[in-house]
Amino acid sequence: MISDDRGQAEADPENIERDAKVLPEPLTRRGYKRRRPVEQRITEALSLEAAAFLELAARRDEAAPDYFPPEALAYFVRRANRAGNKRLVNTLMRELYIRCRPFLHNRVRSFSGETRKEMVQEILTRIAAGLLDAGDKGDFAEVSFWSYLKARAIDVCRDRIDELENAEESLDAPIFDEEGEEAESALAAVPDYALTPEQMLLLKAGLAHLTPHLRQVFIMAHALEMKIESKDPDEMTISRHFGVTEKTVRNWLKEAERLLAPFREDRND
Repeated sequence: MISDDRGQAEADPENIERDAKVLPEPLTRRGYKRRRPVEQRITEALSLEAAAFLELAARRDEAAPDYFPPEALAYFVRRANRAGNKRLVNTLMRELYIRCRPFLHNRVRSFSGETRKEMVQEILTRIAAGLLDAGDKGDFAEVSFWSYLKARAIDVCRDRIDELENAEESLDAPIFDEEGEEAESALAAVPDYALTPEQMLLLKAGLAHLTPHLRQVFIMAHALEMKIESKDPDEMTISRHFGVTEKTVRNWLKEAERLLAPFREDRND
């Protein structure tokens, strides 16, 4: 767990170079690159003394000129972990968790109280596991931390929905690879669920009558709220995922809605 003893962390000489010319190590996974403001903030922080660095790392006001982005926190968490500095890892992870919690509580609000607590803890555990991995699996956290967090949250929510359904086949069959790497880019801007887990369960009988393909499209559009199309060339959309036109996706969704209509009517009786 994360230690609350910031005093000890501040007193401990951190393994941070004092040379202002030191640059952060480049990312190695899939050609990922940090945004320039993040790279600049990391470079500036590398030249700071320990106490000044920890003070800067706690700057959370995004509108302030001294804002310390979560991507930079992710970098220093991984860096401290490689150096074996557990105190600094704990201090920075605690700061990162504080920033994550408002989003996480909103993301899991459709679940019951005790389940919400378990899910938040599970998401935080997965975040820590990724950042503390010895390889480069955590690189995307330094590119777009909130997208990285959303992907982990979606993973946990999908697992919970599967448990609630207790079905032989998951209604939201995997749309990403086993490592979950595509989730990191595909979920770059996922808003809150359009359908709550409870609403999805009400439609379970109808969804079971859809073909796996239509079911997957319906889940992507209504549970994960992925966009059908986007002007942003870097944003994964349903049409890009399947390599089809926007019109084709809309036709698929119309067909799914047509097949689900009788089940919606049954629920309204």
